[in-house]
Formats: sequence, C-alpha cells, structure tokens
Amino acid sequence: EREQIEWLKEKAVDIMETLEKEQEVQDVSGDASTEQWGLANDELLNDLDNYATDEAVAHELEAQHLAQVAAAIVTGNTFSEKRSVFQAHVAPARSVEDVEAVIAALLQNRKVAMATHNIMAYRIDATNGVWAQDYDDDGETAAGNRLLHLLQCTGARDVVVVVSRWYGGVKLGPDRFKIINNVARVLLDKCGYVNKSAKESHSGGSKGKRK
Repeated sequence: EREQIEWLKEKAVDIMETLEKEQEVQDVSGDASTEQWGLANDELLNDLDNYATDEAVAHELEAQHLAQVAAAIVTGNTFSEKRSVFQAHVAPARSVEDVEAVIAALLQNRKVAMATHNIMAYRIDATNGVWAQDYDDDGETAAGNRLLHLLQCTGARDVVVVVSRWYGGVKLGPDRFKIINNVARVLLDKCGYVNKSAKESHSGGSKGKRK
C-alpha cells in the first residue's frame, strides 16, 4: 500500500515537471495551460481510482483466502475445569505463512479472539531432516513450549495446533498444562496427526501374555 502511494506521488511530480518544461519552451496561452493541468489532474484521479479498486480487490481476495483457511480448521469439544474453559483447534500447515493465515482466520471468530490465552505451536517438515517449528505462549507462560513438545512426541507434522483458554477466575496451577496438552492430543489424534508408534508408546505398548 505504501509503495502504491509513493508511486502516485512520484507520478504527480513527473507530470508537474513535464508541464513546467513545456511552458519554458513554448508560449502556451492561459487556456491551453489550464487544459493541460486539467488533463494531468484527470490522469491522477484515474490512477487513484484504479488504486482504490485494486485495494478493494486485494481485500476481497484476502477475505476469500481466510474463509478457505477457516474451512480447514477443526475445532474440538470444550473442556471445563473450575470455571476455566479449554478448546483445541487444529489445521494443516505447510509453511509459516500457512500458520499465520490459520491464526488470522481463528481470530476472526469473536469467541476465540476474546479468549484469555490462545496457546499455539506448529511443526512443519521442511524436508532434508529440517523442521520448521515454533510456539507462542500468548501469556500462558511455558504452555506453548509444552504444546510443541507434544507435537514432537506424537510425531505430528505439517500441522498447527491452538488451544484457547477462557480463564474462570480460579487458578489451576500445574494442572492447566496437563489439560492444555490433553485437549490438544485428543484432537490431533482425531484428525490423524498422531502416528501409530506414538500411540503405542503413550499407552505403554502391548502387554505380554501371563504365564
């Protein structure tokens, strides 16, 4: 947007300089000069109209993109504990830009936007053994790192998970971390992001036959 504005300013300066040079070499009558300035103003107005149209189109395309991203987000059931409410959201992500789009789409939901915390973590397979991964506590200290650790332990990949918490006024202590990870894991498993080996490890594996 700023580049467009700067471009229009430069164009206006170019037009004014051109008209000044023409007046220096020609004996232009007042009427002709007025006509040229009028044409220059019309050209600038047309450019501004085109810019406004382009901006409107850009906003419309962005809105459509967010709608598509929102359609891919899966939201889990709420879990309540001592008046605090927790809810997980999961969506596919192949890049950091995808993660940002998911967050933006989620925050379009007024309820999610009003949450006390929206803890986020993502893990993306960037090929060649390199992982793009990060987290955001959103004020719930240490929760984001634990959420990322969950993604690592479950072998989840190409996914972003967000857990919304609406604080109920009663402190939960360390239990809040367990709840955050539990609601996230349930939804990750439901969406097929938890690999089989991680499930077996979490359940302790198969037991041997008693003798």
